[in-house]
Amino acid sequence: MSAATSGARLLVVDDQADVRAVLTRILEAGGHTCRSAGSVAEAIAQVEADAPELVLCDIDMPGQSGLVLVEHLHRTAVDVAVLMVTAFDDPAVADQAMDDGAYGYVIKPFERNEILINVAGALRRRASAIAERAIVGALEQRVEARTADLHSTL
Repeated sequence: MSAATSGARLLVVDDQADVRAVLTRILEAGGHTCRSAGSVAEAIAQVEADAPELVLCDIDMPGQSGLVLVEHLHRTAVDVAVLMVTAFDDPAVADQAMDDGAYGYVIKPFERNEILINVAGALRRRASAIAERAIVGALEQRVEARTADLHSTL
């Protein structure tokens, strides 16, 4: 595992305690630190308290759908990656999740390696997105500084 994908802080969101336990066991054996939430509201509260690097989220949960969480995180916590882990085997739902900001879509039942590979991919993509935003921010600052210098010269 690379530095971008090892030892990440993860949040597992599923209304079924046994699914949360299985995912947590797989992910912790893979070197990650996990917390869990049984609902979208609980997940949002945990992200606001201490944002994880990656959220693994089910779709079909009582109350709010996991798609609501994806959309919320995409708007409010851009550095938090989301991987959908769900029984919804529907390309239209997968497309919606990806359009809303999910980095991947895994169908239940899943294999251990399938989860670990998808988590590693999502964490790599997250690291690339963060690096890209930093580069764009630095370039924007340079442009602003040069523009200010040009205005003061003129």
